[in-house]
Amino acid sequence: RSPDPAWKISFAGWDNTGADAANATCIHHPNADEKRISFEYQATSTTSYLGNTSPGDGTHVRVFDWDKGTTEGGSSGSPLFDQNHHVIGQLHGGYAACGNDLSDWFGKFAVSWNGGGTSSSRLRDWLDPGNTGATSLDTLNPYGTSCQTNADCDDGLFCNGAETCVAGSCQAGGNPCPGQGCDEATNTCVPLTCNGNGTCETGETCNNCASDCPSGTSGACGNHVCETGAGEDCLSCPSDCNGVQGGKPAGRYCCGDGAGVNPIGCGDARCNVAGNSCSAGGGQSFCCGDGVCSQGETSCSCAVDCGPAPASELPGTTCRNGLDDDCDGRADCADSNCSSDPICQCAPAGASCTSNASCCSGRCQGGKCR
Repeated sequence: RSPDPAWKISFAGWDNTGADAANATCIHHPNADEKRISFEYQATSTTSYLGNTSPGDGTHVRVFDWDKGTTEGGSSGSPLFDQNHHVIGQLHGGYAACGNDLSDWFGKFAVSWNGGGTSSSRLRDWLDPGNTGATSLDTLNPYGTSCQTNADCDDGLFCNGAETCVAGSCQAGGNPCPGQGCDEATNTCVPLTCNGNGTCETGETCNNCASDCPSGTSGACGNHVCETGAGEDCLSCPSDCNGVQGGKPAGRYCCGDGAGVNPIGCGDARCNVAGNSCSAGGGQSFCCGDGVCSQGETSCSCAVDCGPAPASELPGTTCRNGLDDDCDGRADCADSNCSSDPICQCAPAGASCTSNASCCSGRCQGGKCR
């Protein structure tokens, strides 16, 4: 059923390219309250759900930390708009809530475009029924032009430049601070500086402030490529690097950079089977301060790119990812915040046990969890 023409409804534009936004805006109804608008002045990044590293599995858009406003329960499903007023995601979940401005993750519009491969599970059949191959669409206003003056297009933000009205359509602004940082709170350009305090902050990057902003290369653990040049091996990244470290000594080996018992290199056929391959490559480069949370960066090592760390580990979610999410030096079950997580209430391999039920593996043999 078409909307009543008397309402003069406009339809939001969209972008299915998957490109990260220079800044973002969310329009939502938190806790079923009246409409709210929240602003993120930093660039978004592509990650997995609740993930910090980019691109992860490529399914979500991460908002690092809300600069004005936040979201809470009830906001889910709301659209995320990029600097061109195009929808690029829909809110899935995150750590933001009333009282904080932590990260949120939006399902990536570009992924939903093709969805599950059928008309009932993807967007493209409904938003591009003519199969034109369009990658973006501006706001559609069937009842007149979108703008008459530049003021009609002004989104109130400084760091994304001045919007203009051209032939009745709003056009995005350009970078107002080329070669500098941008401070949205004061509407000013900020010279790139280095204060040497050991923390990478706005205006600092690995290029102009190496003492505060780390850089290097990191293997993308989880991509099924054992990247020995990035320090991966069967111990540090068993999902990518094949190896056997138990059993008879003659059968032990470890693919990778030389760690483990009987280390072997990429030339050994055992390192290129079971869905994994081996490469002497150095992995993905990263530069703290460049606005992208890359593999090798976390909220602990580069909050300016990856956003602030959550206040604590979260039972049922971050208590199971093998990472020190809250930067207190303890990961998963070693962190007291995870004590209520069921997975942390069982004993790991090698621990003393009295029954199968007390072991995470479900196997208690000879008084030890196996």
